[in-house]
Amino acid sequence: MIFSRTSHNSAALICIALLNVYLFYFYSPTAEIETKGSLTRVATNIKSFPSNNVPPKYTCDMMKSFDTLSYPQINHLRRSLMMHDAKCYKKHISKFVNAFEERIGLQHIMLHIPKAGGTSVCRQVKKENKLSLSKEAREENCWKDSFCPLWCGCTSVKPTTCSKIEQWDEDFLMNENYLDDFCADRSYSVLIREPVKRAMSHTNHFLDFVNKGHMKGTKNMLLSLVQANYLTWSLSVYPAFKKDKSVDVRHYEPSEKDLIIAKRRLMQMDYILDLSHENTSCRAKLLRYLKIENEIGHDNSAGGGGGSSYTKDFHKSHLKSMNALDIELYEYATRLIDMDCSFYEIVGTEITSKEQQTKTLL
Repeated sequence: MIFSRTSHNSAALICIALLNVYLFYFYSPTAEIETKGSLTRVATNIKSFPSNNVPPKYTCDMMKSFDTLSYPQINHLRRSLMMHDAKCYKKHISKFVNAFEERIGLQHIMLHIPKAGGTSVCRQVKKENKLSLSKEAREENCWKDSFCPLWCGCTSVKPTTCSKIEQWDEDFLMNENYLDDFCADRSYSVLIREPVKRAMSHTNHFLDFVNKGHMKGTKNMLLSLVQANYLTWSLSVYPAFKKDKSVDVRHYEPSEKDLIIAKRRLMQMDYILDLSHENTSCRAKLLRYLKIENEIGHDNSAGGGGGSSYTKDFHKSHLKSMNALDIELYEYATRLIDMDCSFYEIVGTEITSKEQQTKTLL
């Protein structure tokens, strides 16, 4: 069932009230082909690659075709080389820095994993008032249309296409659903949190939601979505749907093969953000690349009766078992964040050097 505009808004407003290995062989089936112009990379929208393509190996040999790579592929290649071929990475680092700099300031979509700090990020964006948001996004949790989350009443499961996103002119939007395609004219980030803490907080929040009389008839289905491997689901369910249109994303349970897909899609992200990461200076740099100038607080902790009952009835070991895929994926993401922080140091040095050269010329 797809909500009407009125019921969709009602569900979203209700939510706001409560919501205040080594990957060489994987190729993005959704990335956009981009070619480099004299100053910037010009996007050519191709919706999917031929199914008989042989996935490229993300090794140093791929640098030969660097100028034909999509941005998700460039992100993937940079992280792969940092992991496995430091010599090649250092040799070509200026190319990665230049490509990264081209992305700063692009209209941005953040994949908001619930209970990872997204409400706080949204509030900070609204507070600073430097990034444009739609009227809908300002009234709700910085999402728009089908970016409204399935887990709290937005039952539309229709993917958000790049052709539709191209018509939006907002600087910043949060997607609290699942990741669709990477669109050529947007940059992307994902907001994550340690899986057991996230699942406990999300489940508490959801049960509070249910205790207030919402989600009748869908409690059990949505509870299974909320409390088990949500991060893996959000990154892998759309490729599963593209492969088999009979897939119901609301009931999809990720497996080991989906974990591989989720890792690949993490590699393709422009930014990976964990508000609890210990490197606060790195986090501050990342936020500034997104045009968010100040640190993010914590505005939406869960509690209440639902949380208390869940805490009593379940054990941490159960949540670990239910989130085994997410735990592995989170550890992988943390490793990527550590590498990205090292890369940001170089980017910052390059930007400062260019600024100084410009001042000298003036």
